[in-house]
Amino acid sequence: MKLQILFSPQRINIKIFKLPLLYTIMAESAVYSIRIDPRIRSLMEEMKDEDIQADIRSLIEIYVKRKRKEQLLQKATKICSQMSSGPGAVPIIREDRDG
Repeated sequence: MKLQILFSPQRINIKIFKLPLLYTIMAESAVYSIRIDPRIRSLMEEMKDEDIQADIRSLIEIYVKRKRKEQLLQKATKICSQMSSGPGAVPIIREDRDG
């Protein structure tokens, strides 16, 4: 989709065109530097794999997502353990039935 905005003193025209997506654009990226064993680095260079950066990126993304899920699960478990259980279902049902 292509968005074209035309400005004029009197009005603003907005036109949207549907175009096929030819390539993926990374909106933003950041550099994260790590140190690795020189032997591993030389093996990487010997492989001459052009997709190794993409593979490393995807592995880091999977790792970060998994860690984030673990953190959220721990937080939810902590919140659930702090909540009071309240009355059970049996007394509430009896009260509705008898009441």
